[in-house]
Amino acid sequence: MMLVLGIALFVSAAQKPSLPQTSTPISVSATGEAQALPDRVVVYFTLRGQGESSVEARQEVRRLLQQVTAKLAPLGIGRDMLKEEVSEVAPSMLPATADAGEGTGTTRHRRFEASHSYSLRMPISEDRLDTLFRILDALSEYTSRQGITGAGGYSGGFGGIGSAPVYQEVLVEFRAQDMERLKRQAVQDGVAKARKMAEAAARQLGKSRVKMVRLDVKEPSNPTLPVSPSFTPGGVKWQPLRVYVQVNATFYAE
Repeated sequence: MMLVLGIALFVSAAQKPSLPQTSTPISVSATGEAQALPDRVVVYFTLRGQGESSVEARQEVRRLLQQVTAKLAPLGIGRDMLKEEVSEVAPSMLPATADAGEGTGTTRHRRFEASHSYSLRMPISEDRLDTLFRILDALSEYTSRQGITGAGGYSGGFGGIGSAPVYQEVLVEFRAQDMERLKRQAVQDGVAKARKMAEAAARQLGKSRVKMVRLDVKEPSNPTLPVSPSFTPGGVKWQPLRVYVQVNATFYAE
């Protein structure tokens, strides 16, 4: 991480700083945190189409995309704002049915299913949440699937009691455009906390001041960012993005 490298260079003025006889090393750890409201949103959605051939299945998806584009146009969303992320075509077999001419025979009809995933990126603020929900409402007409388990990468669902669950193949992800700024703020917060801890320890030792001589910053493997795994009524939460870092520092107390 460039930020960590820059800090490491800053605090490492010498390979092995000399320890004055009156100095006492103090090592502390602290968690730095920074937060900010999102200013970007990414909406991922998947369209699916079936056909007698792979070409027909893909054509069905393109037809659905045209309908989606027309539905989103009044909301200020143009076709150029939709980016295709992943496309796939796979054979599928319809359930077995009885043959018309034979009382006991069954047959399975081979078809193809195409799935195309798209992303929509746009600025977001609390004032624009109504537009976001209108977009999600428009997409729900083309992304709902009934009776799907969570095994295909889909999650969440809603439906009335006794009815088959309806799953939305939509992912809403809030982001901040300047994530590096948030990381820097988290590091500054962690360093400030670490310094207070070192100063408290130094006072216990009868020392009057501390000087930082080593700093190590680590980011968690899974930063805490609000992501809605699927769009369901009430399933999208407007809340700050939070970034955490682990700060390990060594000070000399003098």
